[in-house]
Amino acid sequence: MRPSVFRVIVKDSIDFLLIITITGLLTYCIYRLSPIFTPVPLSIQFFEQILELFFTNHKLVFWALGLGLQVSIIYFLFCFMLYHNTVGGLVARLSVVDKKTQKFPPLYRSLSMAVGGYFGVLACFIGPLYGWWLDKEHRGFSEKLSKTIWRSQHNSNMRPQV
Repeated sequence: MRPSVFRVIVKDSIDFLLIITITGLLTYCIYRLSPIFTPVPLSIQFFEQILELFFTNHKLVFWALGLGLQVSIIYFLFCFMLYHNTVGGLVARLSVVDKKTQKFPPLYRSLSMAVGGYFGVLACFIGPLYGWWLDKEHRGFSEKLSKTIWRSQHNSNMRPQV
C-alpha cells in the first residue's frame, strides 16, 4: 500500500532532524577542540554569528559536509541493521521493501539510500521535495537510487521478511 504524503514528510523530517543534529554537534565539537579554527563568540539567539563562524573558518564547512555524509551513512546502516527501518520510518509506520521483490532489501542498499538522501538534501532539498510532491509513488532520490519503495505497515508488530 502506497504511503500518504504526510507519512513520507514525517519520516523524512525525523530522519533529517536526527542527522543534522548529530552532524551539528560533531562539527561544534571539532570546532571547539581543534586549535586551527578562529574563535567566534556564539549565541543561540543570533543566526549571523553561526554564519560568521563558517565564513571565518572555511575548513569548518568541509568538516561539516564530510561529517554529514558519514553520519548519514552510519545512521542508515545502524537503523537498517537493528530495525530494518529508519527511526522516521518507525514513527510514521512505514517499511522499506525492494521495488521488484517486495521483500526487505539487502543491507548494501542502505548505503545507496544514505548517499542518495544526503545529496538530495545537499542540493537545496530537491530530493525530498521531489519525493513529496512530484513523484506519484512519493519516492525521493534515495529510494530511486537504491531501487526501494516505502510501504505503509498494516500491523505495527509486522517486521519485514529478510
